[in-house]
Parts: sequence; C-alpha cells; structure tokens
Amino acid sequence: MTNRRDFLSYAGLAPAAAAGVATAAPSRSAEAGTLRRSTFAPLVGEMFMFQQSAFASVGLRLDEVAAVGRGASRASSEKAFALRFAAPPGGLAQDSYRVTHPSLGSFVLFVAPVDPEGRTLEAVFNLS
Repeated sequence: MTNRRDFLSYAGLAPAAAAGVATAAPSRSAEAGTLRRSTFAPLVGEMFMFQQSAFASVGLRLDEVAAVGRGASRASSEKAFALRFAAPPGGLAQDSYRVTHPSLGSFVLFVAPVDPEGRTLEAVFNLS
C-alpha cells in the first residue's frame, strides 16, 4: 500500500481475511478523497447497507448531513461534515463497517452511537 487512501480501502477487508473467509472485491469503491458533503446531501432518506460480517448486513437510513466546525466555513464546508444514520432496534456497535450504496459503491465508515439508546449513529468526516 502506498498511501492512507489505499490503507482505508483495504482495511475493511482485513477482518474477513483474518477469519479465512473468501471475499469478492467490490465492483466499485468510493475513494475517501471523493466523498464530500454534497455527495451525501441528495441521499438523505436513502438506505445504506452496513456489512456486519461476511454473511450479515443491515440497512441504515441516512437521516442527516450536518455541518461540522465553526464560523462561516462551517456552513459551506464540503470537507468537514457528519452523517447521521437511523440505527435498527438494538442499535449497532461503534465500529468500522464496509458500507455500500447503489450510487456510491462501497467504502469504509467508522460510526459511533450519539444517543444513550444507540438509535442514531454518526460518522464524522474531516478531510481538510
């Protein structure tokens, strides 16, 4: 691997490889550097599939694309933002997941619950 982007691309496959499970390479992978706030804004309300294991995935709805930061740059930032997903009953553990969406392909996201019940998960992007 030659850079951080390559590492992040392959990091999502490491748990399956360590378990000895054969996985097919995704047909399309989104590059971390190409994911911007405006990429996700039109997808609010759509489902994203989070791969929990080699054999199980769960769909989460994107509820919000929120600004992150301070001042005037906060409102217009394409590179600093947060995604908030509605979690299934019982929540989803804080972890990194391979996520797929029909128009974006697959990519790895680290998400964490932001409420006590674990019903809202958040992924924060700071690409600046």
